[in-house]
Amino acid sequence: MAGITLSEDQLDAAVKAGVLSAEQIRDLWALSDDGDRRHDADDLPADRDDERFQLFKGFNDIFLSIGIALIALAIFAMGNLLVTSVIVAATVVGLSEYLVVRKKTVLPGIVLASIFSIAWATFGVQLLDWSGFGNALTGPPFIINQAIGYGWATVAAAVFYVRYRLPFALLIVGLGSGLTLAFAGLYATAPTSPLVRLNLTAPSTMLPSFLVGVVVFLAGMRFDISDPGRKTRRADCAFWLHMAAAPLLVHPLVSPILFSLRSAEGGGLQALFVLVLIGVVGLIALAIDRRAMLVASLFYLISAIGYLLKTSTGATTLHGTLAVSLFVVGILVLILGLGWHGLRRTLLGLMPDGPLKRILPPPPPTA
Repeated sequence: MAGITLSEDQLDAAVKAGVLSAEQIRDLWALSDDGDRRHDADDLPADRDDERFQLFKGFNDIFLSIGIALIALAIFAMGNLLVTSVIVAATVVGLSEYLVVRKKTVLPGIVLASIFSIAWATFGVQLLDWSGFGNALTGPPFIINQAIGYGWATVAAAVFYVRYRLPFALLIVGLGSGLTLAFAGLYATAPTSPLVRLNLTAPSTMLPSFLVGVVVFLAGMRFDISDPGRKTRRADCAFWLHMAAAPLLVHPLVSPILFSLRSAEGGGLQALFVLVLIGVVGLIALAIDRRAMLVASLFYLISAIGYLLKTSTGATTLHGTLAVSLFVVGILVLILGLGWHGLRRTLLGLMPDGPLKRILPPPPPTA
């Protein structure tokens, strides 16, 4: 009897029609190739860890990725970037049909998705120059090229995800969207002089990227809620979306405060406020069981601690307190990593029962 293959959309339709339950779908995914690869990757029990994701199955994936990168570089080096970028994109499509669709490789797929986005970003910038349309745009060329490039990369990554369902492509979509709108906002408010100083902490750049971060975060939560057991590809999609959302959310909130510490009075209070914001981010990360948001906050946490140490000890520069800041944050990361599940269990125990608590992933039976 011939095998029957059902797509995710067909399985979702089966759930809506009442043919299968959501629990049965999760069990089917766990038995599928996707689920087998997830659990066979390291032979860890399902409750041992929670934020694992598929990267590569063996060294051959690394070997293939190196070959892909070399081929792309060789084509780019042939000459006119407007032409070679299209050739690279076409080559990526051909390789993706075999390596991603048929062989189901992950790391080569990540490399292919990245190169595909870079190729189309290059094509977009080169097309702008070739058409002469860029000459009609007043403003710093660097900002214009960045906005155009990130925009093309975002569209390319979205197309790649729709065709190949590679979760990593969502990271490029999320970050690319935020950067596109950030540079578009910067261009809309920047002086026409090409020597304008980039003000990446201006509201015109921070607000668009923050709003995109909110949307990307909610998209990641939607994937998480649909797969609370984190047994399917949707968990990988949520992982990469949270990786994209983290810097888009944290940077607009924290960086303007840190950049103003040098000249503003009461800088110590501002640094404390940064610590409070990062603490809130940490609680959110703990509640949704995603460490990615904390990783995006580490640089700002180190900077804030360094500034507080500088003001309290009278050091002339932050360099004298850098080692202490790194040590403190390193210890904090180790404590969180080793006690993550116990801390989650405590936090969830303090939360009142309700819809919000029910959609959060439960902690494992043992810490």
